[in-house]
Amino acid sequence: MRRIQTSEEIERKRQKNIRYMSLFMLGILVFGTVGYGFSLYGNSDDSDALNGAGGEIVQSVKIGEEKVYLINPLGDVQNISVNSVIGLYNYNNEILYISSDDALVYNELEKTIGRYAYRVQGACYGKCEKDLPEMNCSSNLIVFEESDENKVYQEEKCVFIDGDLRAVDAFIYNLFGF
Repeated sequence: MRRIQTSEEIERKRQKNIRYMSLFMLGILVFGTVGYGFSLYGNSDDSDALNGAGGEIVQSVKIGEEKVYLINPLGDVQNISVNSVIGLYNYNNEILYISSDDALVYNELEKTIGRYAYRVQGACYGKCEKDLPEMNCSSNLIVFEESDENKVYQEEKCVFIDGDLRAVDAFIYNLFGF
């Protein structure tokens, strides 16, 4: 049988339990915060290569105080011809239209250049059957076409990227002054 307890004993036991639970919760908060801090320290963004969402290697390039992540390192794209005088300032607070059927290319352009643009939107260069605006070179438009030869050239406000993702990264490196 259980012993009959007075109200003071019950209250003392309840206060003791509250103290233990408070210390336990405080310990979880402190150790969780410290553990999170060490996990950030151990997985620093200062490394040159990280694994991307698809398992590909992503190169980090520091631009001012920000980092831009690209799939191809600068050394792999330096020999690609980039004939464009457009600078990053051309996209600053402007709508950037991207014409590309390749989702990876679209995402790479959107994640790097799109952070400086007012808005990024898919578009078609000329006529198309998709439900996208049909644009010409009077607007900031980047047109990607798959090709065997990697090259980047400009006509008015359009930048044409022919080739593969290496050509896209060459354009981005060029745009950021590398």
